[in-house]
Amino acid sequence: FAAIAAAALLALYLIFILVFERKQIIPFMVMCVVDAVLYFPWIMVAFGQIQEVSQDYWIAPIDRYALKRYFWYAFRIDDSQVGKIAGIFLVVASVLTVGIVIKNRKKKEYLLAFSAMAMMPLTVVVGVVASFLLRPVFVERYMIPTFACFWLGFTFLVSKCGKKRYLVTIISALFLTLGIIQYGSNLSNVRENRAEMSVAKELFVSMGNDDIFVHTNLNTEIPVAFYCGESTQYMVEESSTLKIDQIVFNNIENTMTPDEIDGLLAEGKKIWFLVYPDTTVLDEEWHQLVSQGRYMGDYVLDWCQFQVYLWN
Repeated sequence: FAAIAAAALLALYLIFILVFERKQIIPFMVMCVVDAVLYFPWIMVAFGQIQEVSQDYWIAPIDRYALKRYFWYAFRIDDSQVGKIAGIFLVVASVLTVGIVIKNRKKKEYLLAFSAMAMMPLTVVVGVVASFLLRPVFVERYMIPTFACFWLGFTFLVSKCGKKRYLVTIISALFLTLGIIQYGSNLSNVRENRAEMSVAKELFVSMGNDDIFVHTNLNTEIPVAFYCGESTQYMVEESSTLKIDQIVFNNIENTMTPDEIDGLLAEGKKIWFLVYPDTTVLDEEWHQLVSQGRYMGDYVLDWCQFQVYLWN
């Protein structure tokens, strides 16, 4: 979607050139060719990965709740009341910038700033349309590559309010205040996450490279695959990105069934089972096996909470 955002910006720029700067059409086309050539190796890898998982996507279908999330993702600071009020104010201010552009539509710099802001909604529209026509392929975080251009265009248009300096002052104060609040909140979260991850890392380091790991979720599979490079990783059921994970890590295998556990234990293998507390992928046979393992505790990686059991 970063490529889609870039394509949206280039399309808007092309319209601008055709209207105001037709002499720049040849340099523009050269730039587009160079961009396409530079993107080509990445596109080949992306298509290969898409083909590997083309039958099993994890992204949920788009509904009205998803559309609401897309709308608020760019504006709300956080889920607090202050963050929501600030988000509403930014939405109103963004709508007012459209009026500024209409009023100054004959000035090139205003249209360029508006084109930068338009990248975000255009990227969302492409993602939503593709999700309806093909399959769900869009989530709100794919908007992130467009944020810098959106807020750059926004700040330029607000700075051109002329005599309405109070609006510039209010928005500047709002951004500064919310930035301080969010920085403090994020700093607190980072400290908490570091403490939790330090405990989880100690667990991973204590695991042996010859051990076998069974997971109910990708969020535990990847860290263990990294910290225990010689170990063997299995999933309870095939995940949506398993084939991609196998490309990145050579110690990730396919799935494991409960029938295989006894044979591995008989060989003297140590088996770790990392399971989400509310997982729905375990059948009755797996639940019985989990109850026979030794409970090693609850751990947290960022927002990922999981329980660890050991069989040996």
